[in-house]
Amino acid sequence: MAVIDPATVVLGVVMVGAAAVGIAAWRQRPQPGSTTLTVLMIALAVWTGGVILAAYAAGYWPSRMAVNLVITSTAVSTVAFFAFALEYTGREQYLRWPYPLAFAVEPVAVAVLTTTNEVHGLFWTDVVRDSAHYSGYTHVAGLGQYVHLGFAYLLTAVSIGLLVQKLLRSRAVYRTQSAAVLLAALGPVLGNVLYVTDIFPLGQIVGFGFAGVALYFAVTRGRLVDLTPVARTTILEELEMGVVVIDDQRRVTDSNGHARSLLGIPDETTLIGRELPAVLGRHRALLDGDGRRSETIDATVDGEPRQLHVTVSPLTDGLDRRVGRLLLFEDVTERERRREEIERQNERLREFASMVSHDLRNPLDVASGYVELMRGSREESEDGTTLEVDRLDETADALARIETIVDDVLTLAREGEAATDPETVSLRSTARAAWDHVRTDDASVVIGTDAMVVADRERLVRLFENLFRNSVEHGDTHGADGGVAVRVAATDDGFLVADDGPGDRRRGPRPRLRTGLHRRRVWNGTRLDHRRTHRTRSRMDG
Repeated sequence: MAVIDPATVVLGVVMVGAAAVGIAAWRQRPQPGSTTLTVLMIALAVWTGGVILAAYAAGYWPSRMAVNLVITSTAVSTVAFFAFALEYTGREQYLRWPYPLAFAVEPVAVAVLTTTNEVHGLFWTDVVRDSAHYSGYTHVAGLGQYVHLGFAYLLTAVSIGLLVQKLLRSRAVYRTQSAAVLLAALGPVLGNVLYVTDIFPLGQIVGFGFAGVALYFAVTRGRLVDLTPVARTTILEELEMGVVVIDDQRRVTDSNGHARSLLGIPDETTLIGRELPAVLGRHRALLDGDGRRSETIDATVDGEPRQLHVTVSPLTDGLDRRVGRLLLFEDVTERERRREEIERQNERLREFASMVSHDLRNPLDVASGYVELMRGSREESEDGTTLEVDRLDETADALARIETIVDDVLTLAREGEAATDPETVSLRSTARAAWDHVRTDDASVVIGTDAMVVADRERLVRLFENLFRNSVEHGDTHGADGGVAVRVAATDDGFLVADDGPGDRRRGPRPRLRTGLHRRRVWNGTRLDHRRTHRTRSRMDG
């Protein structure tokens, strides 16, 4: 039986320290890496405790049970170290079911083989009394132990490779955590070298213990890059807007140059690690709440007033745990200026339309009144002016047309906004309803195969009315029934309205418009009609 010596003291310190770090890591949940680090450190504590028990056990079988515990805990430690590396480097998807079953295969197999070795002799082929061994016995390795050692070394090497890869891909501003990860990766390597060369037989245990402490520091004190695997896959450095990533403590963990320019930060090192509310100042309310939100704020950039549209979105890891937030800053100053200018132009247009309506309606009312008076006196005329008076019907039609133009001007000014209530409507029923609203005289309409279109039905009816009215007013009288023939047909990309009339010869034919709702050979009687038709169709296109 071994006596208390410095090695035992070292083992005791490692065991207590590993247990303490495991408990502290457990309290960090759901911080990425905390659960797997807890399993690693508890397994290391059991491993170390098993060595102490084996050294002070009385008799072969107590010592043998302690050795079984040591071998099984080493298998658990190796797998836990690998699981931590997966989670910490952003590969959490491999920790979801059923992958944990695969992780458990090797530790369970080792536990079964060591416990039942007397039956099959696969793990150890012989046991020899050896006072130099910590347990007092040397176990001659069998095939099972060689497989276990090979698997453990391979998995440890892969784990270290993942951590080193993360170190190489991390940005230079994360010096604290990078150093912790590097030390954690070197711990098991150096410890195993000391163990294999017999320089320090407890090198493996101390190496893993050192790695655990370093990784715990990386998870807690150096947690500023917990978000790096998540954020760096979400953010493109070339994004033409400001990007800032913060952790769940509202500390900045990442940013791009455009964001620093908009926030007035000279360089990256002066922003990383700072609490974002202090940077935002009076706009810190943007961080209130947990969900997604967006807001336009006033800011000063390079001494000039600017408007920034800020979008705040939550960030989660591969296990759907919230780990921080992503803020996007977009300079919308020019866009807002254009919007305000358009609003001012629309307001001037509405004022102009109201003025035109007011200025034209008064003389129109006067002219219409005189027409009615002259109509009433037509029968009383005895001086042969009946033919001139007959022109009053044409005059009345012209006045009515001018009144329609005034109404159209008002409609154009007041309804210039895009369609806000699009729905799927029947082309045939809509066209038929519009035809029934228009004075068509002897004109006829043929509506082809029905089709469904997405549009604001009220405005689509108005569009048809305008097109039909143009066809009837400017159509010829050479149709089969003495009036113009109008045809409505569906096309692959909308529909067309055509007629067999010559159109307005004073203006010539217009090319087919392409804004989603089409027409062909429909020429308007006035420029206003054409503009109104085009605007109506554009609004329905959105």
